[in-house]
Amino acid sequence: MSKQSIIPTFEIKTYKKKDKNHFSSTSIIDFVSEEKALQIVLRKNENSLKSQNFVVSMRTPGNDEAFVFGFLFTEGIIKDKNEVLEIKNKDNRIEVLLSQENDYTLNSVTRNFFTSSSCGVCSKKNLTDLESETNYLPYSSTLKIEAKKIFGIQEIIFQEKGIFEKTGGMHSAVLLNDSLEFIERMEDVGRHNTLDKLIGSAFMKDHFPLTNSIALLSGRISFELVQKSAKAGIPIIIAKGAPTSLAIEEAYAQSICLIGFCKDKSYNVYCGSNRIKE
Repeated sequence: MSKQSIIPTFEIKTYKKKDKNHFSSTSIIDFVSEEKALQIVLRKNENSLKSQNFVVSMRTPGNDEAFVFGFLFTEGIIKDKNEVLEIKNKDNRIEVLLSQENDYTLNSVTRNFFTSSSCGVCSKKNLTDLESETNYLPYSSTLKIEAKKIFGIQEIIFQEKGIFEKTGGMHSAVLLNDSLEFIERMEDVGRHNTLDKLIGSAFMKDHFPLTNSIALLSGRISFELVQKSAKAGIPIIIAKGAPTSLAIEEAYAQSICLIGFCKDKSYNVYCGSNRIKE
């Protein structure tokens, strides 16, 4: 698995207001979140030169193999890690060799060639592309969580030191088990990238399904984050931010407990309150 790259630094000027008419300026060296393009290329036959430039995705370098596994899984390209025979990672380009058992056909999926780090559905061309089958059913999970244990749980995101502490410009996703114990944390400039890395890491380690796991998110809850969680079987999502209307509708359809605005002394349950033990 690829290591996290060195955090870039830039010389900047910072301005501070002293009073109504006076301010000061200072030159400092500041850490900045890294964002680079990753080209994902798919090949189907080991003896063939035929390949497909599947997508170019913006991301923070690091854990790239986990990201690709998670991305291909949540996009429905692979269903089992054994469908990937080989991954070649070099110079922000990952080539994935798919097995003959994989039912994906090169050039069979129409996608825009670029997806940004901010939106996991930006590469879709049609409304029907938003529909996807759930690989592991969240509603089959019996996982519940005590109401009192949710207060302040979002602080787990920041318990382990990461890039956010230096840059302030990263999203985080944390996976917890059914005892609310920390499993793994991923960081990236993109919200959906963090979840792809988290799901991809579990996928590579044969920790599926995640029907007894909780996803803890640092930002808002968008539709694609609920959809990705559903595909991995995650039954509970907790976030510091707010959900969108489509995220709530998707969570309701998948029987996912959706918790937003999680703080020290309050939180909102938007759907799936049956998973909360009072």
